[in-house]
Amino acid sequence: MKRWIGLFAACVLSAVSVATAGTYDANWDSLDSRPTPSWWIDAKFGIFIHWGVYAVPAWSVRGEYSEWYWNRITGDKAKNGPWWQYHAKTYGEDFPYAEFAQRFKAELYDPNQWADVFLRSGAKYVVLTSKHHDGYCMWPSQEANRDWGRPWNSVDIGPGRDLLGELTTAVRAKGLRMGIYYSLYEWYNPVWLADRALFVRKHMFPQFKDVVTRYGPEVIFSDGEWDMPSKDWHSEELLAWLFNESPVKDSVVVNDRWGGDCRHKHGGYFTTEYGAGLASGQHPWEENRGMGYSYGYSRTEPLEDYRSARELILMLIDIVSRRQSAARHRPGVRRDHPGHYGGAVDPDRRLAQGQRRGHLRHSQLEANDPVDRGQAAGGRLRQGVQGQVRHQRADGPAHPREGGY
Repeated sequence: MKRWIGLFAACVLSAVSVATAGTYDANWDSLDSRPTPSWWIDAKFGIFIHWGVYAVPAWSVRGEYSEWYWNRITGDKAKNGPWWQYHAKTYGEDFPYAEFAQRFKAELYDPNQWADVFLRSGAKYVVLTSKHHDGYCMWPSQEANRDWGRPWNSVDIGPGRDLLGELTTAVRAKGLRMGIYYSLYEWYNPVWLADRALFVRKHMFPQFKDVVTRYGPEVIFSDGEWDMPSKDWHSEELLAWLFNESPVKDSVVVNDRWGGDCRHKHGGYFTTEYGAGLASGQHPWEENRGMGYSYGYSRTEPLEDYRSARELILMLIDIVSRRQSAARHRPGVRRDHPGHYGGAVDPDRRLAQGQRRGHLRHSQLEANDPVDRGQAAGGRLRQGVQGQVRHQRADGPAHPREGGY
């Protein structure tokens, strides 16, 4: 029996001018005047990794996102929907999502090997989910522990390692750029549920500044923004700090997910998902596309849910020929070994197979069946692409394919 990691690669090309040093005010007119850094213009291919506690159950209704596991079992409980039925049958009705953190071990995680594979793939940058919507952090965030009222980061529960820091060091040692995915909101954070303004001020702002100051990410893929406009997130103020005072003020690139009013209006590059990108090339944009239906690994996806090498290559050629960016998903490689929880395995063997199917931008780390496969949450590397268009909604996604990872 096997177990999977998912890694997800992307190609990024931005046709804009080189960034120059300057001071930016906390308003969109000023922030949007900032030129795109030159390294981003030249970086056509990158790796984007989805990995977290959700890699332990590694399950979804086919066609939906496994990284939304906590949200989906919560929403399904009252109506006894399929997500809840699976969770109750597999783990029991009284098993809380937070318990998965103890089973997320990553004991086979070798960031140096990953970085070597990424370098040999031709990638120019790597992006890791520093925090998804469940709030679990892949670095020692004290804001996470404090505001959740329990250990809720990879150093203090689960792997016992700074997963983001280790990969950052390994990637940079190979001469590649490092970035992060960062969710603004957290579904069930007690502070978020009680007082959103306090959450932004007390939790999100200091946490964001901490991860940026510690690791200096040069790509920031923000997400989970749709519940509030950018004014309520104070995104203009946060980005003014990022562009004027942060360690990466001259080199960082940001996307357009900073409030429900921002997509395709504000940000360093615009994002589309499961489509053909934007018709206009007036502003840099990136097409995000996976290989199966889920960004996080889902064991419910059969081989036929993955795109062929021909489809991937033609898609990449089309998007790059329009001088923009493509982001695609690479679900994982897996291995069977009951008793290993959350391990990450050698991506080389799967990569050799995956290259027949092609690869672009986005990745995730995946798990396998917690009962039949020993609560695995890791694996190797495989490639593919998902096939449906995700539509954006300012008020948040009714279905995860409609707005955020």
